[in-house]
Amino acid sequence: MLNSERRRQLEGIVSRLTSPQRLVRRARIVLLASEGWPNTKIAAELGCSVATVSTWRGRYAARGIDGLFDAPRSGRPEVHGPSVRLAVVAIATTIPPEGTSVWSHQMIADHLARRGLVISPASAGRILAEAKSAHTWSEGHTNAELLAAVDVLEVRAQVRGSARSRPGAEASRVIHRLPTGRITRTGA
Repeated sequence: MLNSERRRQLEGIVSRLTSPQRLVRRARIVLLASEGWPNTKIAAELGCSVATVSTWRGRYAARGIDGLFDAPRSGRPEVHGPSVRLAVVAIATTIPPEGTSVWSHQMIADHLARRGLVISPASAGRILAEAKSAHTWSEGHTNAELLAAVDVLEVRAQVRGSARSRPGAEASRVIHRLPTGRITRTGA
């Protein structure tokens, strides 16, 4: 039996246009089951198997609404978090060292290693490719501003939050680009 709060949450999932359809189906399974429908009738109504209905009813019974969400999928864990990624991009957008016209991937990796962030040149290149970063100086930023942002990112990278934190959450609190093009630090 569902209490009114749980029913309201499940009905909210079903009615929201932004809810993933697999989650809507799972919520509907639980709602129909709470009305006394048998598994076979729920399966026929929703166009799924009886095993699917049993699975989601069991997960809801064991874990509540959290049980309706997908379990974490396997795969290689992220090697460099958002803080390191931001540091790479911040360095790539500063004026390169005297005597060079652009930052090479090796130079970025060496620069970050001197600041305590170990990253391979290949990883720096992948991060920049993902960020679609032009390896050129961005007008309106001073070296001091960008290096200060990198210093904050270094601290954040060393004292990373729990692995359960939302990806990007700590980085979004560290630096923000203002409409004027200047960078400000917050939440560090």
